Amino acid sequence: MTSKFNRRDFLRIMGMGGAVLGAGGGGLILNSCDRSGGGGGGGVTDFDPRSAEGFVHPLHTPGDDGFLGIFNPDSPFLITSKDASVEFLPGKPAPAWQYEVVTGDRTYYNPIFRLTKGQTLEATMVNELEEETIIHWHGLEVDSANDGHPNNAVPGGASYNYNFPILNRGATYWYHPHPDKLVGEQSYYGLASLFIVEDENDTALRNALDLSLGTTELPLVLQDKNVDEAGQLIFEMNPMIQTIGVLGDRIFVNQTIKPFLDVETRIYRLRFLNSSNSRTYKLAFLKGSEKVPFSIIGNDGGLLDVPYSATEVFIGIAERVDVLIDFRGSQVGDEVFLKSVAFDPMDPLTVDMDFNQPSTLMNGEEFYVMKFNVAESTSYDRQIPSTLSTIVPIDTTDAGERLITLPNPIEGVWFINNFRFNPDEVPITIPRDTTEIWSIFNGPAAMPHPIHIHAVQFQILERVNSPQQVKDLAIDGAGRMPTDMGWKDVVLVWPGETVKYAVRFSIPFEGEQLYLFHCHNLEHEDQGMMINYSIL
Repeated sequence: MTSKFNRRDFLRIMGMGGAVLGAGGGGLILNSCDRSGGGGGGGVTDFDPRSAEGFVHPLHTPGDDGFLGIFNPDSPFLITSKDASVEFLPGKPAPAWQYEVVTGDRTYYNPIFRLTKGQTLEATMVNELEEETIIHWHGLEVDSANDGHPNNAVPGGASYNYNFPILNRGATYWYHPHPDKLVGEQSYYGLASLFIVEDENDTALRNALDLSLGTTELPLVLQDKNVDEAGQLIFEMNPMIQTIGVLGDRIFVNQTIKPFLDVETRIYRLRFLNSSNSRTYKLAFLKGSEKVPFSIIGNDGGLLDVPYSATEVFIGIAERVDVLIDFRGSQVGDEVFLKSVAFDPMDPLTVDMDFNQPSTLMNGEEFYVMKFNVAESTSYDRQIPSTLSTIVPIDTTDAGERLITLPNPIEGVWFINNFRFNPDEVPITIPRDTTEIWSIFNGPAAMPHPIHIHAVQFQILERVNSPQQVKDLAIDGAGRMPTDMGWKDVVLVWPGETVKYAVRFSIPFEGEQLYLFHCHNLEHEDQGMMINYSIL
């Protein structure tokens, strides 16, 4: 199919006053205004990410409401999965889906939740879609009733209650749908956003660098989509796409195509989330042809122990990377581009088979993501702290080792330990309060798999037989990259590689708890590359 929605659905949405959100602006507006400002050449219709022209659309930044509004819940609320209208291309509204929260006189679409460790979230999800859905709070330590297991998905017209304490350390988490076989499509059409938990380490860093969430500390959600000339999303499926995953030929940041951001000569904190269905990014900042160094300070599980200097960083699907970029080395008028630089996607299937995708932008191909215009000089003398947080290593003295294999596909179908998802089957059971070392081995003729475990976070111990492009970014004898340090809930495992990590299955919830372990390439997940595991 070329679109999830037909014309009748779209007219119904528009007729009922659905929110129309501009891709580059916020609020309840039909955004057809001129977007020629912000510098850069090329026309506003130059949407090809391979070109540096056309970055004239203001980046959508989080505000106090509207799309990606920062929501600080302190009482029970409703969150509704519903139809919406979104301008993926400026001035061309298209049907989509979003999460909506209405509280007082404020309305949020895909709100960024911001809570402090120790708070409690109490919410009711109302499903106004015509198919089942459920919300998974990705990276958060919650009991299985609150985790968003597909077994708990509710049909259209029904609701589901959530009530859980915030136990995690400060970090950039996120939330998205998790119904069986529908995750890729629902996420692609818009159901996903961020969940920021803060603690004393975040407060200390914010004070040290004079950061403000929404202006100098920015969440950046990366997505790729296929959009036709009318601005409508294209979501096609066939056996090849199921095997590879959906790739889009248009790149969005905070749902803004070809965005720019005016910056000052100071340090900015950028919280990246790869919310794409199947695309991996290798991010770099470039001023002309020169790579601008930056500091990697955090990942899935929050701030690292110390900042790590880098010029490139991989970010797999569902991973988060937290960086500091210092524009004090630039002059007013300079342009700094964020690019995904070329890399080997290590996907033999796209070589051996016809690439039957609507997208022409291959995984691993180089392209531009967004532009930073150095627009103002400011007095700023803050320095990056040498210590960011304390990471206590997991004690693996008595840990058992568990082998997890991601075999080569069989007729285009992916497996975990030769299992595919069966909602009633639990291939792995683990006694609570035990520590294990999981060795994730990816088949040599497979493709990269971003592997995610629910409810717990882990610490990467070692990468073995990594490809050279990973070894080039390693910072220690164990083959680990800066983003492998600290706490993780997703790890990108390359073909032929083994990643070993330690995980402590210590949770404060009584009784057996059922969770998921899966590939976060959304088409792989929907195809069944997912298994249950339980903590007893």
